[in-house]
Amino acid sequence: MDPIYHPSQIQEKTRYLEHNNRLDDLGYQNFLKPLIDYVCLHTGQNEIGLDFGCGTVPIASHLLQKKGYQMWSYDPYFFPETKALEQRYDFLVASEVIEHFRKPRDEFFRMKSLLKEKAQLFFMTSLFEEGMDFQKWYYKDDQTHLFFYEKRAFDWICDYFQFSSVEVNGKLIRFVLDP
Repeated sequence: MDPIYHPSQIQEKTRYLEHNNRLDDLGYQNFLKPLIDYVCLHTGQNEIGLDFGCGTVPIASHLLQKKGYQMWSYDPYFFPETKALEQRYDFLVASEVIEHFRKPRDEFFRMKSLLKEKAQLFFMTSLFEEGMDFQKWYYKDDQTHLFFYEKRAFDWICDYFQFSSVEVNGKLIRFVLDP
């Protein structure tokens, strides 16, 4: 999307504050469950992770901590603690975050820089698929969704950012960094 159409940072934060994410919200926990299960399937509990773009409440961090993981949280608006960006992680998890990137290239470089030499990125987002009518696609209607992905975009990202592999499983995406 052309940057002239991007919401201001104040508009963006205001939109995020409309989200009603609470630790006790079972509906949101169930929404995150596929991503949490996906992380658990591909990582060990002794690994350290970052909930990147966690929003107002770091629910993914909380759910993974309940499963024994050591987690950090970062969000530019709600958890801007830069100490979280000074470490390296075994994995990053980001639920419905990558579509908000104003500069996806810069953000992917930043996320990769936060990874240990052997690590993984886990994302959950809605993909635009061939044959879909973009005008009827609900996901484009959120003014803070600035960038949309097709499956083939992740193959390009994998090559460009030199990940070892990428796996797309519906809304779940996993990049592996294994030199």
